[in-house]
Amino acid sequence: MKQAILAVSFGTSYPEAEQSCILPVEAALAKAFPSHDVHRAYSSRIIVRKLRECGEAIESEAEALERLRREDYGEIAVVPTHILHGIEYEVVNRRI
Repeated sequence: MKQAILAVSFGTSYPEAEQSCILPVEAALAKAFPSHDVHRAYSSRIIVRKLRECGEAIESEAEALERLRREDYGEIAVVPTHILHGIEYEVVNRRI
């Protein structure tokens, strides 16, 4: 059975923030769970829209989950990377 971890971050439109904040978390997840494929999604619709307007392909958590299901992942662990349990965290939980 294919296994995936979907790392859901608020998101950023700054490449240096992605390099210093998001990629290390995803790398740590990949190292801790080598049997799982790690995928990314952003919860901020504004960031997703902004990146798409610039030609970057980024998915919301709902879009990423749907794609992973189509790709026959039998187990998908959604890991919010939000530091505070606030509004964005609650929104991710409601959308899933």
